[in-house]
Amino acid sequence: MKKLYLFGTLLVVALLVTGCGSKNEVVCTQSVSGVKVDMIMNFKDDKIDTMGVKYSMDLSNYSDDQVKQIESQNLCSSVQTAMGTYGTAFTNCKQKVENKNLLVTADFDIQKLPGAINGQGDTKEQAIKGLESQGYKCTK
Repeated sequence: MKKLYLFGTLLVVALLVTGCGSKNEVVCTQSVSGVKVDMIMNFKDDKIDTMGVKYSMDLSNYSDDQVKQIESQNLCSSVQTAMGTYGTAFTNCKQKVENKNLLVTADFDIQKLPGAINGQGDTKEQAIKGLESQGYKCTK
């Protein structure tokens, strides 16, 4: 359950500091407590065009029973609920456990995100600096 709250917290923090800019893809990555989070932003015409997130976690130190328990949980629903008002933008979520690796991916409907996140504010560089200030490493 602790990992689930970490998922939601990381996602909300990333959403609050994300903005937009010129055309290309930027991937910002952060690892916290064994969970790797990739924020993927695609830019077009100085605005964010698409945005998604990918969580991955190595479960090799977990027992088979623990892995089955994680696999049986609806992490997509839990993360969406933890996001509160941002949860309405959370779409196309998929989760799977394969070879003791957890992968949760989702897209965001950017039209349902507030302010700078949906292209009404920050430049691409401001978005990158915002994520980097939260501990993310971004590829430009």
